[in-house]
Amino acid sequence: MDSTLNRAEGTATNFGGKVEKGFGDLTGDSKTQAQGTYDQAKGTAQNAFGQAQDAVKDAWAKAPEGLKDGAAKASDAARDALRNAGDAARDAYSRAPDSVKQSVDRAGAAAKRNPLITVALIGIAASAISHLMGVGSRTRD
Repeated sequence: MDSTLNRAEGTATNFGGKVEKGFGDLTGDSKTQAQGTYDQAKGTAQNAFGQAQDAVKDAWAKAPEGLKDGAAKASDAARDALRNAGDAARDAYSRAPDSVKQSVDRAGAAAKRNPLITVALIGIAASAISHLMGVGSRTRD
């Protein structure tokens, strides 16, 4: 989505949330108050994302061409690696026994129902793995 559109939609959502919260305050409806507060936060975040997009565009426009070329190559390599990883995962899933497929499907469904918990668990796992591998604790000579 375009940065201008993100900023405009964010501002509109924030304003709508203020109106909704005000209506909830006026009527004493806590559900409407909560939804208004949520919409305000969502609008603020979307507006901030649009501003961040603008900042990245400005920084990119000022970046030296050599940096842009290197970033494009790194992006292409990351895209290829991601595509290869996805292909390997689909291949492994297709060859897995039904019991494994059912477990994977249940885990995927649970992750979709609880995305914040999933992200937190992935972060914890990544931190534990990096700690066990000693990443960041090594000193260079």
